[in-house]
Amino acid sequence: MKISYAWLKELVDLPVGPDALAEKLLHLGMEAASITRTGAHFTGVVIGEVRTKEKHPNADRLSLCTVFDGTSEAAVVCGAPNVAAGQRVAFAKVGAVLPGDFVIKKAKIRGAASEGMICSTKELGLPSDGVDGIMVLPPGAPAGTDFASTLGPSDAVLDVEIGPNRPDCLSHAGLARELAVHFGTSLKTAPPAAVSEAGPASLPVDVADAEGCPRYTGRLVTGVKVGPSPAWLKERLERLGLRSINAAVDVTNLLLMENGQPLHVFDADKLSGGRLAVRRAKAGESLKGLDG
Repeated sequence: MKISYAWLKELVDLPVGPDALAEKLLHLGMEAASITRTGAHFTGVVIGEVRTKEKHPNADRLSLCTVFDGTSEAAVVCGAPNVAAGQRVAFAKVGAVLPGDFVIKKAKIRGAASEGMICSTKELGLPSDGVDGIMVLPPGAPAGTDFASTLGPSDAVLDVEIGPNRPDCLSHAGLARELAVHFGTSLKTAPPAAVSEAGPASLPVDVADAEGCPRYTGRLVTGVKVGPSPAWLKERLERLGLRSINAAVDVTNLLLMENGQPLHVFDADKLSGGRLAVRRAKAGESLKGLDG
């Protein structure tokens, strides 16, 4: 199981670093097979504000943009089809170093000066946002902020082998409880928020095999607009080897990794007959997963 050291630190006071933690886990009967350091692999990238956008006079597919980096404005040539005035973007200033040791320099592109680069997720080595073009940040993002700092702290991911006798540790919260006892430190987890009791079921659930599934619990949530997850959520899941699907699915995977509770989200509009059926597979049936 992949465990994020930074995430553990959010849940429990840890008096040791990642390497010492790996040694402690071995004493607890859980071996850390490897430790992988992660973090932003770029420098000099800030949140920028696209103040103007005009057509490049010498190239149909290029735009001339003015980007405010929190201190001054820079002229930038951009080839992304989705760039627009008013956007908050990840802006690599002159001197920035991107993955692959690519250094941003002043340049002339088809006769126009360019003093920086408006970046896509691919150029920054980040999980894809599914957009053809630059990465567009939330409109309230403050210009001039170091973009790497918005992605969360650098991390160390431990690949921990947890035995079948310790299923209670198959989550970040479960391992945090074990470590709190071992180190005599405090958990930082808050008690679950109170949830109002559900009303009459508006989505019937049919359990055809009570022996195989003695209990099935669900909740109908309405008014949800499914879209891509924010960068911090995608990055957290990718650290743990999970691919981002969309915000609804990613939240269930986040809760699985945090609490060890498997969850699944269904689109109520696409359920056959407006019902949820729980049964064993029939002969010859196949299953298509979310990842294809």
